[in-house]
Amino acid sequence: ARRASLPHWIRHYNERRTHTALGNRPPLDRVRNVLGRDS
Repeated sequence: ARRASLPHWIRHYNERRTHTALGNRPPLDRVRNVLGRDS
């Protein structure tokens, strides 16, 4: 059960959960559009 839930937890941690060290933003917000290809 733990192994099956790990991908969900990692996704939540990186994409949804806010981090106070990042200005209450999820880590994924820091890496979006790194290459400048997204508008």
